[in-house]
Formats: sequence, C-alpha cells, structure tokens
Amino acid sequence: MIRVGAHGTSREPCSVKEDADDRCYLQALLLCFFASQNRSLVATRFLVESLLEMHLEGFTLADMEVMLSLARLESGGRLVEPLEQEILLSWCAMVMLTLETVGLPRRPYAEERRKKREARGEQKGRMELGMQGFVAQIIDMYRRGFDAKRMLLQQSLAQEEDGAVSQGTSIMQQNTRLIILTLEVLRESHMETSMPLSPSVLTPAAGEESVSSMDSDDEARSEIASSTDEPSVDRGGVSEQITASEEDTGTPEMGGEPMEEAASQTPQEPNPPVEYIFDFLPERRKAEVLATQSREGRDLQTRSAALHLLMAFVGAHLQLLYSVQAFVEKAYVCYRQGYTVQQLYEAIAPEEVVHGTSGALPVAAENPAESHKANKLLFGQWLSIVYMTFAQMGAKREGGAESTEGWAWIETPEQSDRGVIEAYRLADFVKNTLRIQAETEEKEGGGLEVTRTAAETAFFEHFKSSDEVSRMAQKQVEEGTSVVKVEDPSLRASSPLLTMLSHFTGLVKLSLDLLRRRQQQEMAVSSTTTGQ
Repeated sequence: MIRVGAHGTSREPCSVKEDADDRCYLQALLLCFFASQNRSLVATRFLVESLLEMHLEGFTLADMEVMLSLARLESGGRLVEPLEQEILLSWCAMVMLTLETVGLPRRPYAEERRKKREARGEQKGRMELGMQGFVAQIIDMYRRGFDAKRMLLQQSLAQEEDGAVSQGTSIMQQNTRLIILTLEVLRESHMETSMPLSPSVLTPAAGEESVSSMDSDDEARSEIASSTDEPSVDRGGVSEQITASEEDTGTPEMGGEPMEEAASQTPQEPNPPVEYIFDFLPERRKAEVLATQSREGRDLQTRSAALHLLMAFVGAHLQLLYSVQAFVEKAYVCYRQGYTVQQLYEAIAPEEVVHGTSGALPVAAENPAESHKANKLLFGQWLSIVYMTFAQMGAKREGGAESTEGWAWIETPEQSDRGVIEAYRLADFVKNTLRIQAETEEKEGGGLEVTRTAAETAFFEHFKSSDEVSRMAQKQVEEGTSVVKVEDPSLRASSPLLTMLSHFTGLVKLSLDLLRRRQQQEMAVSSTTTGQ
C-alpha cells in the first residue's frame, strides 16, 4: 500500500490480502457517502460508525486519501468526481479529528502502526490542521450541553429567521452535524476517551449562535417532537429501540432516564457499533466481533447484509451506477449464501428506508409511517427482482434453500394471497424481460460488454429532448401523416410508475450481466486448474 505523508510518498510492504481489506472499508464509506447525498441521516450515521472502526484499526486520513485516489484512477475517473472526493475526505477529516481530539485510543496493534508512521516523519496534512480549531470549538459546545437535540432546535429556529443559507454556512452546518453525531455515537457505545463527553447544563459557548439549519425544517421539527420512547421494532431477530431522535441524530434514549443516571446505575462495557460495518470487515476482525457479541452471530450477519443492501438501494435512487451495481453484487452473495428475501426484508425497519423529502418514490400519505412502509416495500421488490433473475437463470444456492417456500419474495402482513400474486407478477416480469433480452441479443449479437452497456442503459435511460421530439413530429407531418404519436419528454421525470419499471428492467439486465461474468470467471479458473 502507498502511504502519503507531509514529506512525500512512502511505501510499506503490503500483501494482496491487506489491499483487499482496504477496498472493503472504502466500499463501506462510499456506499454511505452516496446514500447520504440523498439526505439519508441513517447513512450519515453509518459513515461515522465506519470511520470509528477504521480509526480503531489505525487508518489515517492519508490512508483514505490514497485508497480513494487509486480507486478513482482504476475506474478511469468514473467512481467519484474531484469535488465529491474532496467533500468525502473533508467529512472523514472531521470525524477522525474529533476522535483524536477527545482521545479515543486505537487498538494496540493499530497504535503500533501509527507510531511507525510518526517515526518516519508523517504529519497531519493541511486539511486536518485547518480544521482543528473548528473541531475543538464544537466539542467544547457539546460538553457545555449543545447536544444533537439542542442543535436541531437551534438550527430550525435559525432557518425560519434567515431563510436561504449560503454555501459556506451549509458546509459549516454539515461539519457541525458530523462532529456532534460522532460524539453521540461515542457516548452511546460507551467508548472510553481521555476527554469526558457527558454534556453539562447548557451555557452559551462562543460561536454557538453561528450554527443554523439542517437539511430541512420538517426534519428538525420531527426530531424535536419525537422526544418520547416508541415501541421496540424487531428487525429480523434484532430487537432495538427505535425513535426518530435515535435514527436521525444518534441521541441516546434509555427508558426515559437521562444518560448520566443510567450510566451511573449500570456501568456498561465499551461496545463499538458494528451493525453496518460488520459486513465489510476482514475475516480476522469478524471473528473477533462474533466472539464478543451477545447476540446470535447469524442475526448480526443478516442485519449487516441487509444494511449493506439498504445503503446501495438509497444511493441507487440518485442514479449512481456504483450503488446499483453494489446492490446487485451483494444480492448475489446473499442469494448464494442461502438468505431468503424475507429474512433480509425483516432486518430493516421502515424508518431506516426514509431519505430525501419523499423517499424512493413520491408517496403521498397523511401518516408518514405509510410512506416509510411503501419505500420499504420497494426495497423488498428490488430484492425479489434480482433473486428471481438469478433463479430463472439457474444460479445455485447453498444448503438447498430452494426448498424453502417463498424464499424469493416478501410476505404480506396479513398472510393473505396478495404476496403470492405479487410474486407471480414479478416472476412474469423477469421472465418476459429475459426473453426480450435474449431475442435482442440473437438479432444484434455482441459479447459481455454489449450486454453490460444494454443493462446500464436500461437503468439510466432517458427520453429524447423536447427539441428532438418536435423535429420528429414535424417530419411526420411533412410526410403526410395525419396522426402523430410522439413521446412526452417530461413523462419519465413525472411518472413514478415508469421510473420504477425502468429500474426493474435495469435490475434484471444487470443481474443477468453479473451472472454471466461470474460464470465466465468460474470457467476460466476451471480451465486453468485443468491445464495445470
């Protein structure tokens, strides 16, 4: 692996396995980052939790900068835009500087690696040095009582007074939220730090008045209003307390008691959050986590796999090809490992699928919970589409899981025939899409690259521009056609149904493309082994 320090570039001996581990951490960060661009506060929290794990493992901002730069070069610059790369690195810097400032120790073996880098003269970069003062100021505000709920209240009031905010103010708001969310995660997980983190009674701190709005007034008001505990939600064997404040801000709630009182009554062991990042961890670290977890290992694995899919699903609705491909690839892994769609579907709470102002589709409902359920249902349909494609193409599953009734679709709450009917409709859709694709390939020919191009086009297809449509209509009129039938250039943007069908078609074709590539790789490996 290449390391970049203040005095240039150095290279440490690194195995292929370590490079693969680094790529897994990078994928975890990218999926959270892309999903957070769709205004998913859950995704922002998972990004913080991922950076916490990377800090404990000894990663530095310089490591992440090199990992991201190399990945971008390998993708031909398509992975992230230069501005996106800069924003992601600034987010990472905010979180990691916060962890260092409060004195969160790394694991012993990770601390040794850090000391070796310091001995070679590697120092903090210009970005980190410029952010230190801001980070220290927000931490001081937090220790004075400026926690997540108070931040939301103050930002909401400031938004109402000031209206639109400048780009610089917006960046400061996001950075403030990242720092406070990091501190909240540390408190919730009972991580030991050299600096006490329990907020005291709120007293005005310098710069506190400059913090203004979050993503929207509605989100802030929702957070403030949700101050009472709600019933726990069973997520596929993982029973957790779900409140709006926990989901969006990380504010801890423990049976209605203040955090300080609960902590003093029942001291708890440090418990770094790993629900999301677990699926990306190296095997060594996974074994360590499973050895210390009180819950069943399969429950954690299912939950983490489902969150992996969820982050890819949320990012995919920003038309990000990286997230779409990550969804299909992870679904293939889950398919091969014997997970059912229902298991993964139940591991996600409806509140976690919320993003943007209306979720995956513009669902109108008086009760927000109904919109949450609709978006979660769409998540389940995506999974079913991919699973059914693999099944109809003959992909094998482990443990003879095909004998499990209904393994490729989600059940309806009332246990009626509605779920079975929906499953047959999706299966027919997959079958017809595969048939049309096969007929097209037979006529036009082409290899795997042509197939992949067709798959990507299906997912991100757009109608022709209005100018092109006008020219088509004029040409048909001039040729004597009395009835002119043209496409509405704004229909796709305004029709959720067409958007959904386009996504379904793209998922089928991307799944087909992935399966063919995997089969080709297996054949190549088999022929190589036979030749030896």
